[in-house]
Order: sequence, then C-alpha cells, then structure tokens
Amino acid sequence: MAKTFEYYVRRTGEIAFEVSKFDSMEGGSQPLVTYKVIYDPSRNPPRGKCDCPAGMYRQTGIKDKHVQIVREWIEGGEKTIAVIR
Repeated sequence: MAKTFEYYVRRTGEIAFEVSKFDSMEGGSQPLVTYKVIYDPSRNPPRGKCDCPAGMYRQTGIKDKHVQIVREWIEGGEKTIAVIR
C-alpha cells in the first residue's frame, strides 16, 4: 500500500498558492515541504505551474499533482480541509 500524505492549501495571491505536505496532522507536526503553485483557471486553457521537482524538471504544468490539488480545493469552495493523497 502506498504511503498517503495530507496536503493543505492556502491562497497567497490572486493566482498564487502554497501547498503544504504533512506526514500527519496529529500532534501539530510541521510540514515536510511547502510548494509554491501558480494556477490561473481564467485562461483558456487554464495554466498551472509548481516549484516541486516534477514541476521544475519535467515541466508538468497543469497536470502537476500540486496544481491539481489547488484546482480541487478551489472547486470545493476553498474550505480548509486536508486533501489526502
């Protein structure tokens, strides 16, 4: 079984976000890493970019896992919930 992590998203600008990855939120743990994500759904097609290794070296763009987490978070009403992946 693959290990799962909890991701939390926060908006830092109009199209700028931070996605923090946690091993577990139990016990007030610190994030393992925080990624900076740009996601602009108003463009046609929508545009996304992340500073994670896959985003920087493979240029995953809109298909990047963290960009997709931001997209899901926005579509869910920007509520403070953990995205489990």
